[in-house]
Amino acid sequence: MKYKFYSLVLGCLLVVSSCDLDLLDDPNVPTIDNAAPELIVNQIQSDFALFFNQTSNIGMRLTRMLNQPSNNYEQAWIPQSFNVIWTNAYSNILNDINFLEELVEEREINNDRHLGIARTIRAYVLMTLVDHFGEVPWSEALDPTNFSPNVDGGEAVYRAAFESLQAARANFTSDLPPLQPVDLFYGNDANKWIRLINTLELKYHLNRKLVDADGSRAAINALIAEDNFIREGDDFAFQYGTSLNDPDSRHPRFA
Repeated sequence: MKYKFYSLVLGCLLVVSSCDLDLLDDPNVPTIDNAAPELIVNQIQSDFALFFNQTSNIGMRLTRMLNQPSNNYEQAWIPQSFNVIWTNAYSNILNDINFLEELVEEREINNDRHLGIARTIRAYVLMTLVDHFGEVPWSEALDPTNFSPNVDGGEAVYRAAFESLQAARANFTSDLPPLQPVDLFYGNDANKWIRLINTLELKYHLNRKLVDADGSRAAINALIAEDNFIREGDDFAFQYGTSLNDPDSRHPRFA
């Protein structure tokens, strides 16, 4: 009996020792060499849906659309209450978008629609962070060696959001043959993405009209004259599923 037991152990050791395992290659953390752009975009969209719910949650409780845990803001919320927003925005969404841009440039592949979706979402996230917190990290935010990035002024972060919108517009209007991503918002309807970009750009200029009256007024008038904004049926809404489990793909407030 002992002989058989030891033989089994020896056989297991031989099998294990013959495997070529790279324990430093984490399949859950893709690299430039093995990452798939379409899967990165899927993750960005999924995390953004969560970001929308996270940032909406506080406003809905303050306006009593949802129950607030206390009668006043000071008692209901503490700085740590916002940690989930910061973590999702920087560690997940913005970091993944930066990684996607590096991957596309490194491989010299055409992923115009992938980048268009990602860059539109980045603009939305950056403007939302400024609207919520004012000065936030950006120019130093995605440096993995800097654990205490300095904050940038709201105007600078808004400008970065505007530039991201313009880059996204170019992605959606490119003449290059598009590689179609899994679009969980508009089903690869580029026209709807353009109308969303115009709407976000209008928000940008409206929020800046007190610091750049002449420039904002001209830009707003031009956008209004074009009249190509989100319209009925164009809601920027994540397309949740109906599955109850494995996984539960419903809206999180149904779960």
